[in-house]
Amino acid sequence: MPRLLWPTEVAGTVTTAAAAATGLPVGTPVTAGTIDAWAESVSVGATRRGDLMLMYGTTMFLTRVVERPIAHPGLWSTAGVHPGSYCVAGGMATSGAVVEWLRELTGGRTMRT
Repeated sequence: MPRLLWPTEVAGTVTTAAAAATGLPVGTPVTAGTIDAWAESVSVGATRRGDLMLMYGTTMFLTRVVERPIAHPGLWSTAGVHPGSYCVAGGMATSGAVVEWLRELTGGRTMRT
């Protein structure tokens, strides 16, 4: 098993073979990575304890940076993106899809047209 890394830790660099296959420069750092909601939280600056990010698309997701893991039957709690950070989250799997369906049902313009 590989060692566990925080999402922002460098796992390695782009090799010559990988550079040839992808066009990325040899030696480019490769981070461990994370799930989309956590990456989106960081991309909008929600990185400090108490910050909250709302991600909406087909799925609506709320992610809050917290001091420690929180146990709650309706929420998801995990390690965060940065060392020593934690997140608690909740989501609705089809919230965005329902809005699109309602828009189509009522004859409104859709995202696809």
